[in-house]
Amino acid sequence: MPASRSNPPSAAATSLARQAVPAGTSRHGSHAPSASGNAAKLSSAAPARTEPTVPVAVISADKAVRNQLAARIKAASGLGLVGSYDRPEAAQTDLAKMQRGVAIIHDASPGLVPRLAAKLKCLAGAAAVVIYAACLDTAVIFASLAEGACGCVAESAPPDQLRQAISEAGRGRVFLCNLAEWEVRERLKELAAAAGSKPLTEKEAQVCLWLVGHQEKVLPFLLSLRTSTVHTHVERVYAKLGAHSREQFLGLLCRRR
Repeated sequence: MPASRSNPPSAAATSLARQAVPAGTSRHGSHAPSASGNAAKLSSAAPARTEPTVPVAVISADKAVRNQLAARIKAASGLGLVGSYDRPEAAQTDLAKMQRGVAIIHDASPGLVPRLAAKLKCLAGAAAVVIYAACLDTAVIFASLAEGACGCVAESAPPDQLRQAISEAGRGRVFLCNLAEWEVRERLKELAAAAGSKPLTEKEAQVCLWLVGHQEKVLPFLLSLRTSTVHTHVERVYAKLGAHSREQFLGLLCRRR
């Protein structure tokens, strides 16, 4: 019997999936600028300082959405609008000039979002990508992150969550809005139930959230845990979900219900 799904979080709820990479490490293990905070509150806070403006490109085939997002970027402190474009190819030249820039990719069609993310990364690998979509299911979320996106934000999310996603992406960190994290956690419950396993513990669920955007080898540093401890958590997660590798784990998560 499939696990029952709980109610989605309210728009004003605080996201628990603010997966920040500690100072000196990017989501893929390479060096990145220092920053503070993370989802599990496992890294110490950095001294307060003035953050540089994050250049942002808006990409959407919907003109109304482009204008709305552009207005938000202009009004937000710490963000600077590079331009708004109807497709990734139109943004290629400007994106190539961006330093630590972020591209917001919007599309109303969930199946198209991951392909857009992959296409944009191919055109301009220097730009971090935040997916902004009307429909965020687990297939979209995990496929987007697997293709290199740094964040997923639902259209229904409060403006401050989009701003935070952009800021996190500019630092090379991963951000999931409230609804995206809820979808992930519900999917983990369903997979554990389908495998006849006990539900994941909170620590195991947190490890899963990190494992989506990071290789296991960098998790000990990101979570401030021993390598053996992280490996034990990962192995327990795999056993409960019926996976034998990170590839199988991601495959299960990406599979549509």
